[in-house]
Formats: sequence, structure tokens, C-alpha cells
Amino acid sequence: CVKKTQVYVTGHSLGAALSTIFSLFLVNYTEPETQFTFPTPISCINFASPRVGDGNLLTCVSALEEAGKLRVCRFVNDKDSITAVPSFNFYHVGFQVKLYAAEGTTFTNDSGETVLADDGTTPASPAYPPEVSYPKLVDSWWNKVGRAWDNSIVASLNFGYDHGSYRERVLLNGTFLEKMDINEWYAEQTEWTGFSVAHGEFVKHDSDEKKTSE
Repeated sequence: CVKKTQVYVTGHSLGAALSTIFSLFLVNYTEPETQFTFPTPISCINFASPRVGDGNLLTCVSALEEAGKLRVCRFVNDKDSITAVPSFNFYHVGFQVKLYAAEGTTFTNDSGETVLADDGTTPASPAYPPEVSYPKLVDSWWNKVGRAWDNSIVASLNFGYDHGSYRERVLLNGTFLEKMDINEWYAEQTEWTGFSVAHGEFVKHDSDEKKTSE
């Protein structure tokens, strides 16, 4: 059986920005002596990333995604102003999943569950379901303006601190995230991306096949 290695890159905040840059490096890297290259697609899944580059980077990432060499999924908290900078002539890349805070006052119990403060037992739920968007290169003016506003520093301005609660919001939105399939997004959600690409099926390792046969 052919073994296949999958490469995932992740990070938070500055680390998220670096993960995007490093993913591009991995996609294009070739070891001079052995001609080794990393298996693609490289999957970059990060949290709280600021914008990394200009329109040229957006075009480059989109081309690599369409070629099946790169997958990018960024998680951002609603009202996290760090994810809205830099602003002028900088663009986000890849799929964006916006996570909302819980509806009502909550706290984390001894089991690590986020529950409503009213009774201390009812599981909390997000005020709104997660929103998925993609910076489609060829899109209507209205859609581009809408995305620009949603990710603007003005729309994200707040007096709280929404940059460090990513673990809590991931757990809060677990029901949605468990059903999330980034391969399906790239393959079928052509109205989001403007292209369709199948990244292929994952190849089982020998040990996995042995367990299945047993």
C-alpha cells in the first residue's frame, strides 16, 4: 500500500500569519540535491491571523488552491480587531470561518464545558452560527464591498478582548466544526471560490488496513 504524508501548518495571531507564509514556502520548496518536495496539498489551518499580503499574494494563493496544491482555512473571532489589520491594500486569503461568542452570560464549569450562568447546567450556544466566506477573485462589486466591511477595523472595533478566546469559541461551535469538510468546500462550493478542485482521497496506512482486516 502506498503511504501518503499529509502536511498541516497552524498558528495563532502572528504565528497564524507566519503559517500562511510558511505554507507557501512548503508548496514551492524543492531540495536541491535530492529534488525532494513536500506532498500536496499543504493544509494551512490557523487562528486569529492578521492580513499577510497584497493582491498579488491573494492571486498566488488562489492559483495554488485551484491547482490542488494548497488549502487555507482561517478562523477569526467576531470583533477581533487584530484580524482586521493591516487594512490598506492588504487582503485575506483562503476560507474564513467567523466564530461568534455565546448568547448570554456564561462560564466554564469543572468539566470544561461552557454553560449558561443562569442555571449553571444548560450548555451555551453561539449567538449566531459560524459564517464561512471566501475572497473570490472575480465577484460582484457588492459582494467585495460586503466582505471588506465585515473584515474592516471599523466593524471589528470593540472595547473588549476577543483575540484570546479561540479555544472557547471552537468548543462552543463544535457541532458545526465537526461537520466541516474543507475538501468538500473546494470541490463543490464553486459559487464561493469560482473554481472546483478535488484534492483526492486520503490513502490508508498499512497499520490502518491491518486494523480494519482484524
